[in-house]
Amino acid sequence: MFRILAAIVLGGLTIVHGARAQEFPSRNITLMMPYAAGGPGDALARILGLGMSRALGRTVLIENVAGAAGTIGSLKVAQSPPDGHMLLVMHLGHAANVALYRNLRYDAVSDFEPIGMIAESPMAFVGKRSFAAATFPELIAYVKARPGKVAYASFSPGTRAHFAGVILGRRAGLDMPHVGYKGSPPALLDVLGGQVPLMFDSLITSTPHVKAGRLRAYAVAAEARSEFVPEVPTFKELGYPELTLTGGIGLFARRQLAPGVAARIRVEFLAALQASEVRERLAALYFDPATPATRSQLEMELRADYERVGALVRSLGAAAQ
Repeated sequence: MFRILAAIVLGGLTIVHGARAQEFPSRNITLMMPYAAGGPGDALARILGLGMSRALGRTVLIENVAGAAGTIGSLKVAQSPPDGHMLLVMHLGHAANVALYRNLRYDAVSDFEPIGMIAESPMAFVGKRSFAAATFPELIAYVKARPGKVAYASFSPGTRAHFAGVILGRRAGLDMPHVGYKGSPPALLDVLGGQVPLMFDSLITSTPHVKAGRLRAYAVAAEARSEFVPEVPTFKELGYPELTLTGGIGLFARRQLAPGVAARIRVEFLAALQASEVRERLAALYFDPATPATRSQLEMELRADYERVGALVRSLGAAAQ
């Protein structure tokens, strides 16, 4: 009954039809994670893979292909056969890559079909606990007094984490060099080791270090304070409403997927997310569950994010190096 209702909600289909749908899945499924292993997206992909493997009766493999703000792995999915056996776990902000990379070999909107949102995670501005500034106002004053001397890290160039630093720098009059990494884990290692003092990072990967006293969180880039670190103010509270950049992470398929196959994946995807073990693992890793949405709502959100983030990229005159 649940899967029938899920099919109605996610596309109006209650019957998986056609030869392709009957044959799917005919082999193991690959979830492409276009960032380094160990990051928040990777953890999410592995949790989702566990649930979908049980739902589909096939092994779900995780493939990490890091680099170029997720474009290398995304291209591999865009060029894969449209049969549903290779799927992409990616945040909605990957639409901004269309503006960032002038010679991108795929279109983040027209080449991908959103299956569903998995979870949401706000970013936090964090620094090593021993960093000179104990509060956000102290941090602003400290960086402003040292133009070009205090850098910040992000988990990849061209991501929201990168642009959050650019926005903060322009808004507060700061000169903060950016250091991009291939994923959150290596960036966090350098922040914890003191090689880079500050970082915009997902709360998912930063919260354990904050709670353990290794990192200090100065602000979160969300509409409201996070239940995981309720003592940390939002940028909006601190007078920076532009820095409300919570991003959803979703599951995408290659466009031109057979309707029956797409419907089957959506139904099993939603069923996997409702499994108690999956929900418990998401909560344990500080993920906020995403609000359920229909396919048309996801399409609208993807295009809106494309316009919003793409406009930001263009306004900053940013381009991939």
